[in-house]
Amino acid sequence: MATRGKLRLNVKVIPQGGNNKIESFDGSVEPISLKLRIKAPPEDGKANLELQSFLAKCLGVHKQNISLVAGHKSRNKTIEISDDSKELIAKIKNLVD
Repeated sequence: MATRGKLRLNVKVIPQGGNNKIESFDGSVEPISLKLRIKAPPEDGKANLELQSFLAKCLGVHKQNISLVAGHKSRNKTIEISDDSKELIAKIKNLVD
């Protein structure tokens, strides 16, 4: 859900998926959905930390602005990013296109 100052995303993570990359984006549903490949293995929170770092780098936000709301031990996660929602959506679209 896009709200003032926060963007909520449903993210499907494929751990040990080769290079870190955003595979797909669906902005037609609320919350927005992403599918990502993450290089790190799904053990001891390594994939979650790499997901946070990867999104921060791609979107130009601080890691502290990215929160894992749900799905700590699941491939399906809910992420909340504190920043300008419309600008973040535009950045995500550009990364996928």
